[in-house]
Amino acid sequence: MTRSKNMTVAAVIHQPSSDAFLLFDDLLLLGAGGSVVYFGDLSGPRGAEAYFRKIGFSIPPGQNPAEFFLDVAQGEVEHDDLPPDLDEGRAKRIYLLNQWDHHKSQPREEPWTSSEERPSYKQPTVTDPEFERIQQEILVNDSLTDLAIKAYHDARDHLRLLRQDMQALCRLSLWAPTLRRAAWQLFLCLKRSWRFYREERALHLYAEMGMHCFSGLIVSCAGQHLIFVGPNPTPVCVIQALPLQPACFMPQSALYTQIGNFLCFGILFTAIASSSEVFSAEQPNYWRECSAGLLTAPYFLGHFLGMLPRMLVSAALFYLSFIFMYRNTGDENGLFLVVLGLYWFGYSLGYVTSQVASPQSTSLTGVLLALIFSVLFSGVLPALRDVQAWPSWQQFPWSLSGPRWGIEAFFVNSVLPFTTIPPSPFNSLYVGAPYVDVDAVLQQVGYSSDNFDVDILGLWWNGVVWTTVAALLMWATQRNKTR
Repeated sequence: MTRSKNMTVAAVIHQPSSDAFLLFDDLLLLGAGGSVVYFGDLSGPRGAEAYFRKIGFSIPPGQNPAEFFLDVAQGEVEHDDLPPDLDEGRAKRIYLLNQWDHHKSQPREEPWTSSEERPSYKQPTVTDPEFERIQQEILVNDSLTDLAIKAYHDARDHLRLLRQDMQALCRLSLWAPTLRRAAWQLFLCLKRSWRFYREERALHLYAEMGMHCFSGLIVSCAGQHLIFVGPNPTPVCVIQALPLQPACFMPQSALYTQIGNFLCFGILFTAIASSSEVFSAEQPNYWRECSAGLLTAPYFLGHFLGMLPRMLVSAALFYLSFIFMYRNTGDENGLFLVVLGLYWFGYSLGYVTSQVASPQSTSLTGVLLALIFSVLFSGVLPALRDVQAWPSWQQFPWSLSGPRWGIEAFFVNSVLPFTTIPPSPFNSLYVGAPYVDVDAVLQQVGYSSDNFDVDILGLWWNGVVWTTVAALLMWATQRNKTR
């Protein structure tokens, strides 16, 4: 019909017989991930059978060519002479992609009929037929002979290194198609993540930003009357009764650990609620796309990068709402670093929550995680000073807790300005003079005035650790649904 009517026919057929399959003119064969492994004539001297025989896949007598080509594309057919360390499914699929790329870049006119045209896997050897001739020509001068021999050995060493580099490049080229596919998938996932929240869930995004502002205002109200009153002077304390002296040397008003605890809970609660839905709501889509060739790494990284602008905006809105009524005595930039670090940690916990809880229970699980880290592993109760006296293996859970680092950074940033007398029109003579022994105040709860940078680094490092855990959980769990 196609020839008599001069028409083009595109057909999709399921499990064709050999006779029906050979009626087609051209064949497009897709491998893993939808990559092309062959596109051209179906039969003939330059057809599919000749091409696959050329690269080492000979069709057995009597087998249906359609089934054979599908098995080859899936990496289930043994190669005629592929090395044993490469003769496994994934390596053969990569080998097919490389051979097709090589064929497209170097077209040939003559038919593929000789089995001698298969790629050789023998290691190249370095030989120099000119060596003996050069050695005979320079015998007249011993010094020139020594110089030429040295040059020969240097050239041979350079050739050996070049050969090793080329072999390493060839081994790397086996993974080049996978890397290109992963980069393209990363771009598509990142684009889809941004479009999803910009077009489909814009109202939800606005409501989420409002939640961060409201949470910051609540914590701001709790800290609007926060003041710091250090310990009484030593002459005053030494004349007190012995039972009262310990309390006299303590800060008279320093509720920064409590406010810091409340700050951590507010940030973790909102951050987990925002980030846990990213992966939990799309689990069926992820399973379906993985079964079609999507890699876990570009999918996770694409959505992770798509969430970074949301995290920055959320942290900025919370910070602006928090300082609206909060009496900030420390550095404003330092306070924003604390808030941003806690959001980074909270978002990473949200990614973990989306992998360990069902979509229906992510909110409840997020509240539970926020309470556990903000209360149990915050370093407030039990106090960090007591925890530091325990064995190192018992302190390990606190080192993985963001609030443990965030509260210390918040406390240090808030009380550090009280080290010296601040400028004032009434005390110009005493500006810069020692005011409060801040180190003594911090040591009572196990903190140090030199640990602010360490605390910020601990927040960001913990976020990296928990984000990596979430990615590994996504890759390792529910494997039966991604095939």
